[in-house]
Amino acid sequence: MTAPSPGPDAVGMLRRDALLEWYRYPPGPPVEIPRHAHDEYQLNLNLDLPGGIHDRGEYHVVPARRLTVVMPGEAHTPVDPDHRDRESAHLTLYLDAGALATAAAEIAGRPAGLPFFRDLAIADAATVDRFVRTHAALSGRAPTASVLDHDVRLLGLAGALLCR
Repeated sequence: MTAPSPGPDAVGMLRRDALLEWYRYPPGPPVEIPRHAHDEYQLNLNLDLPGGIHDRGEYHVVPARRLTVVMPGEAHTPVDPDHRDRESAHLTLYLDAGALATAAAEIAGRPAGLPFFRDLAIADAATVDRFVRTHAALSGRAPTASVLDHDVRLLGLAGALLCR
């Protein structure tokens, strides 16, 4: 019997204004990813197990099925809170900061600057489900009608996040 690999299985896909990734971590010790930042908004959903992140000067344990939002340029360090007793999967979506600022200006009816998300983790089931459906549609794992449908789903998710 071979030991499971310590790192995740990772897959990614680039779409206009969005990068999609999905990760599958085997059971095992906590994984720590070095401190880093992104130019985009990072939306991450741990589907199975709690996750952890050093962000905004504190360590946060994020329960499974909570959507985290990391702001552009915000240095953060993802760290699992515990040894994983079973496989864990994550869905990640990076949204272009300029595209989200444009959507915010459209909603506000005036230039609004870069949107700030006060809450690091979103527990609202409707928002989480919308994120999962949007990720599936954009990744091709769910049947969609067209590129227009992808754009509508992505803008719908962005609008829902901005309005909350």
